[in-house]
Amino acid sequence: MNLILGRQGTGKSTVIYNQIKKCAQKGEENLILIVPEQFTLQAERELIELMDSPGIINAEVLSFSRLIGRLMEEVGGITRTKLSATGKYMALQKALLDQKEELTVYSGMIRKSGFIDEIQDTIGNLKRRMISEEELKAIQEKDLEDCPMLQKKLKDITTLMESYNQWLGEDYLDNEGIIDLVINHMQENTRISTSKIWIDGFDTYTEQIFNFIEQLYHYSKEVTISLTLPTNKEDRDREIFLINDKTKKRLMDIARGQSKIITCHYQQKDKSKEVAHLEKELYSYPTQPYTEHIQDIRISSFKNVYEELDHLCIDILKLIQEESYRWKDITVVTNDLSGYEFLIKRYFEEYGIPFFMDAKRKITDKPLSIFLVHSLRAIVYHFTYEDVFALIKTGL
Repeated sequence: MNLILGRQGTGKSTVIYNQIKKCAQKGEENLILIVPEQFTLQAERELIELMDSPGIINAEVLSFSRLIGRLMEEVGGITRTKLSATGKYMALQKALLDQKEELTVYSGMIRKSGFIDEIQDTIGNLKRRMISEEELKAIQEKDLEDCPMLQKKLKDITTLMESYNQWLGEDYLDNEGIIDLVINHMQENTRISTSKIWIDGFDTYTEQIFNFIEQLYHYSKEVTISLTLPTNKEDRDREIFLINDKTKKRLMDIARGQSKIITCHYQQKDKSKEVAHLEKELYSYPTQPYTEHIQDIRISSFKNVYEELDHLCIDILKLIQEESYRWKDITVVTNDLSGYEFLIKRYFEEYGIPFFMDAKRKITDKPLSIFLVHSLRAIVYHFTYEDVFALIKTGL
């Protein structure tokens, strides 16, 4: 196992891409790069650019869920029915109704809106942390004698979890069950035994994924994992990396002393001095102030969101018209996209700013999808009023 360590922007991903490139040039196959779900496209683009190739054949960029889904097909999981979110909801609802008489605290909450979602999240979290019904029972007996209410709640959750798992049986699989199935049959998988695996972009993992990584380590050719960690022990903000440090120790335990540490110290030449100082000092104590003239960081406050967006649009146009920026060079980041989405669309259109909104959109809301669906419905249901007008409204 190889661990690549370094702060943000020190070149960890570049090291991984170069390793994949060298392996591909040697003709090695089954090279797998695992990144978070939302970064698969970006990582694929960066890898293709680095390899200076129109495409990649020997290497794949996957998320954990995508890789697990493929492995599941190879170990026979395809013969069992995978539960959707709706199916899981219905299964838990049945478990609640079946065990209504056995419940103490939650018996009166079965019909309440949102309760099943909470139970679903709780059971999912327990499974991802590899906590079984037997362990929950042991906790109730030994450690909760002074907390009767918590003990009753855990008893109810244990009862529901047992009922839900019994309903799943050998015929159905939920997301956590799929991971367990793949972990238990990893040694039978011929693809993993010939693979080299890189994992990039994660700070920590659930207990289930740690177990999955352990199986990958045992049965693949090689596993390389990057972690954002300061390599200088004198850095004053090391405390904020405690989660990453625990992840590193856990991975080293999995490797049982057979891990190799690679440290990255690359400094981006074009990185702003102010931004670099802010990144280094934001969580450091005592903080060292920046003494030079500040040019690249500006903090502004506004009376309301409308004034804020007006100034935002004016600033963007200044960058384009006066400083020769291109539209693709500018990014607007917000921690509340749902709250800003409608207003940003309106303001950007008014100011003539072309943009791409990184928000999930339902494919069923697209004119072409509506046109196709209602065309088929019109044929099947003999051109009803609703279908014909839905077709007209698409404008296609």
